[in-house]
Amino acid sequence: MNNFISAFYDAVLLYAIALNETIAAGMDPRNGHNITSKMWGRTFDGITGNVSIDANGDRYSDYSLLDLDPAVDKFVEVAYYSGASNELKKVTDFHWIGGKPPRDSPICGYDNSKCPKGYPLHVYLLAASAGLILLLTLLFVFFWRYS
Repeated sequence: MNNFISAFYDAVLLYAIALNETIAAGMDPRNGHNITSKMWGRTFDGITGNVSIDANGDRYSDYSLLDLDPAVDKFVEVAYYSGASNELKKVTDFHWIGGKPPRDSPICGYDNSKCPKGYPLHVYLLAASAGLILLLTLLFVFFWRYS
């Protein structure tokens, strides 16, 4: 079933439950605040499963982390996050490229602040040595030609 349609069904069901409770309490059903206040901090069984709404009126979301399993060439669930219980549950092992997780951050950081500035010392020494050898070679050729 389409996720949008099932979430819409749950929203209409939540509205109907809150509207019934508003009317049963003798409150004005035309006042949106009366209805929405009946939605906050509640849990009910919807078409998508257990639906929980927090005290701010936000739905706790559940997420599945999928990983491409190279053995079956399909995505499989490797972890599940439950918004209502704020828990991450590992279902199976991850398939990492190279057999291990990637680094937390790039070697030089995200803004290159962890990399050294300029060239390493050996580059300067090599350039100075090459310049000195070139100078000595030119002097040798100059004196050899004019002597």
